[in-house]
Amino acid sequence: MFEPMCKMIIYIIREAVLVSKGSNIVISLLHHFFTKYALGVTKMVLNADNCVGQNKNNTVLQYLMWRIANSLSSHIELAFMVAGHTKFGPDYGFGVFKRLYRHCEVNSIEKVCNMMDQSKLLIPEATGTELGDVLILCYDWQSKFSSLGKIVGIKQFHHFAFDSSNSGVCLVREYATSPVTEMTVGRDDDELSPDLPVAIMPTGLSQARQEYLFTRIRQYIAENFKDRLCPAPTTPLWTF
Repeated sequence: MFEPMCKMIIYIIREAVLVSKGSNIVISLLHHFFTKYALGVTKMVLNADNCVGQNKNNTVLQYLMWRIANSLSSHIELAFMVAGHTKFGPDYGFGVFKRLYRHCEVNSIEKVCNMMDQSKLLIPEATGTELGDVLILCYDWQSKFSSLGKIVGIKQFHHFAFDSSNSGVCLVREYATSPVTEMTVGRDDDELSPDLPVAIMPTGLSQARQEYLFTRIRQYIAENFKDRLCPAPTTPLWTF
């Protein structure tokens, strides 16, 4: 949810081009968002849910520090919601998405994008096509930052900040009114180089998944989309 534009960008990921559900894909999409939608703004305030596996982890924080070190941003604050306060802008945006979805027949990524275009709030970004084309790359950020320092006790903190005046240092607070603690994340020149990590290319659907979609899901797909979404597996269903 991009509040300055009053827009929500929703990334549409086809299963066959998904290479990760962890921090690599989250950071890759975040990097794409900053590159395309930041409008030259270098000071950012980010809010996220407290999902440890995807959002609240050291790789995400290391990426924010990397942006500061390479002058892509000058100041970044990242705040995580506390328990009991878990509703914010993206929930509203997905509510709008679900209202549209209930009244549409959607059989392709193109149809999802067209559906979202009916709302002035939503902006669709497809990461790939049904034919397997990759439109937005997923990078191996975890490997790039593997030798950098980590935030000890990351789960207990809710506020993190990076500033160009103190590169390599993360300012952490447990709550908004808590005292600030400085933690050095790292200053490794090689890890903080401006080069993007190695791209992770998708391997496609497994044989078992292809068989499942063909035998269980294909019957629910519109006739002219069956071969696009649930084609026959690339190898025979049974061998003798």
